[in-house]
Amino acid sequence: MIASVIPALRLPRCLSRFDYTVPDELSQNIRVGQLVTIPFRSGERFGIVQSLRNKRMQKLKNVRSIVFAEPLWHETYLGFIEHVSACHGISEASLVSICLPPLQKRKLPRVTLTAIKKNLPKKAGIPIYHLYHSANERINMVNAVKTGVTLVIVPEVHDIEPLQESLSSFHTVLVWHSGLSPKERFDQWFHIRNNSEASVIIGTRSALFLPFQSLDTIIIDKEHDENHKQWDQNPRFHTKDIGGFLSQTFGAQLHLASFSPSIESYLNVFTGVYKTEKKPKTKKDLWLKNMPEKTPTIVNMRDERRGKNYSLLSETAKDAILHTVNDVVILLHRRGFATSVGCNDCGFLARCEICNSPLVYHESDRSLQCHYCKKKYAFLVSCPNCHAPVVVLRGAGTELAEKDIRHLLGPHKKHDIYRIESDTRVPKIATGSRIIIGTSSALPYVRWDKTDTLVCIDMDKQITLPEYLAVEHAWHEIQTLQFLRHDKSELFLQTTHPEHHLFRSLGEPDRFYRTELSGRQILSYPPYAYLVRYLCHASNALLAKQYAETVNRLLTTEIKTATIAHPLEMQPGYYRGQFWYTIVAKLDRNSWQEELARLNRTLPEYCLVDPNPLSLLSL
Repeated sequence: MIASVIPALRLPRCLSRFDYTVPDELSQNIRVGQLVTIPFRSGERFGIVQSLRNKRMQKLKNVRSIVFAEPLWHETYLGFIEHVSACHGISEASLVSICLPPLQKRKLPRVTLTAIKKNLPKKAGIPIYHLYHSANERINMVNAVKTGVTLVIVPEVHDIEPLQESLSSFHTVLVWHSGLSPKERFDQWFHIRNNSEASVIIGTRSALFLPFQSLDTIIIDKEHDENHKQWDQNPRFHTKDIGGFLSQTFGAQLHLASFSPSIESYLNVFTGVYKTEKKPKTKKDLWLKNMPEKTPTIVNMRDERRGKNYSLLSETAKDAILHTVNDVVILLHRRGFATSVGCNDCGFLARCEICNSPLVYHESDRSLQCHYCKKKYAFLVSCPNCHAPVVVLRGAGTELAEKDIRHLLGPHKKHDIYRIESDTRVPKIATGSRIIIGTSSALPYVRWDKTDTLVCIDMDKQITLPEYLAVEHAWHEIQTLQFLRHDKSELFLQTTHPEHHLFRSLGEPDRFYRTELSGRQILSYPPYAYLVRYLCHASNALLAKQYAETVNRLLTTEIKTATIAHPLEMQPGYYRGQFWYTIVAKLDRNSWQEELARLNRTLPEYCLVDPNPLSLLSL
């Protein structure tokens, strides 16, 4: 007997399964889906039996042992593994290594596996969309699911605790996220594997690969959030894609929920792809019209400049901050003191010598830093090109905002000031009134019930990015602040483009969605097509370009119905010791799974697959 085994190792996409001979003493007990040990290279590894066949072959190594008599996964789940790996251009072995917990040989003998119940295949229903306007509505949505196993996927770890506390009195609640220790992951994983009864599992995106025996309901909460996408390592998956695969595999009912629907979900509701509890009658009679009215204040910074106010904060925002007794939150999209350093005389711009990205000035240590390569440079006191004695700081970051706030409040400030960014270690925050300055990474540390003033500085940085998702991300960011802040708080949005449809649509959400959809339909962007990026990299710039051109030819000849763009250099072009190029493919939104799997079969190993990307050109 021959066993085809998937090793639990990260391997190239061409190496997914390996054949082993099943010794006579194991042949009566071996089954598909079992965890076994196999010889691999010079050591012993774990693997999953993918298939068995009665055929003898010479010179094959033997399966060494069967770890559990019961299969770890059933054949349905193995089909899910195969489908996900095909669509994301990775080997089944790599995906299996992600799906398994940290296996420790000394602990495995103490684990007992229950028999897998054979479930009759169910047909997945039409996905259901939930639009909620408060935390209570969010909890009620999950509580409405009374039977079976429910998986709730949230974008970030800090979203788990509120749901867990609210649901624990009604359901058996299990949690899964990257912050669990190896022991906790091991214990929780096998608990979920053995538990086929009613329970609620709340987790971040990695919870999609837990060992479900059955699955009745999948809820993707805050479905608009970009943290539902894994963008920095393989497999580069989106939870909505994997949630759809799971729904097809188990016949589970898929629910999507948010207080700020994505543009894709907005269209799917009106075209009948998604159901809602309250179906809108027409596009003018919208399900969005009942959104709470907490209107933000739009501040035209062009008027501020005409009034000789050249600081980061408008006079209106300054006055609100000075008169706020409780907490204040100030948000920017850039770290550092200034986002670039240059010369007005010759046009010089300080760039990283490795990746060519503009350097950011940090006043705390008077250095120029590249936020991609993490390399530091000495601050320039004169232009290296024309030797002009003065260099110019352009753009504003969180350090400059903190300096301006401290100057505004003066020596008699009553607030504690904290600057929080993605790469800063958050200090212990005092219980008194506070001013938090930072990027979106600061939001988990905000006391929303005590925050009376919020200021978004320079919203233009977000909406002018050359990415088709940039304006949508800015919209969701504003709606997040609207959802979280209390009714009596004030939100100031500072911009030099108040005429932009993003700001003009804040009181009329339908206008924003229709405007965005109109532009995307013309350009055949999602949701009118399915996008996938192919990333080619090499240690040599010319070689990376040649790789990209080769992949472009392979993709173009594989599927004639797909639209394949010409290779483009990524931004930054050099990152983590490699030069990068991207190729964007547009696939049919109804048959993208089959087309994507076909395209991926032709790829060389140096090409990475990024389905449903957050960005077209940025790493």
